Amino acid sequence: MTIVEGAKTARKVRLGLAFMGIMVIAVNLRVAFVSVGPLLTEISSDQGWSNSTAGLLTGLPIIAFAVFSPVAPGLAFRVGLDRALWISLLLLMIGILARSAPGDGAIWAGTALLGMAIAFLNVLLPSLVKREVPTRVSQVTGL
Repeated sequence: MTIVEGAKTARKVRLGLAFMGIMVIAVNLRVAFVSVGPLLTEISSDQGWSNSTAGLLTGLPIIAFAVFSPVAPGLAFRVGLDRALWISLLLLMIGILARSAPGDGAIWAGTALLGMAIAFLNVLLPSLVKREVPTRVSQVTGL
């Protein structure tokens, strides 16, 4: 194998890993966001919530999107894109775990955290796509 062939192979592996990482992030964003809806009736009855309180729970991530999306570019500028993505994924994981924990405030804190994380990732993920697969931005974003 020549040096050029080795470099091409390494580039293909890097692109493949980047693509897989982008897809894993994207899937986790959607699952965390929509998983409460089908369980909302059970959550509301268990917690003794009114319909408006349950609606607030489903609206909390959207409020977090509005508040935290403008902050994401500043975070990426300060710490770098990769580190900002890792921080966001860590927040997403903590939010999912907190939302699943017992306790009255856990579902609210977890939902707020995952809303913040998804807001960051929704802003930062396209930058990762542009950096890693600049010739296929629309295809990868569409997927």
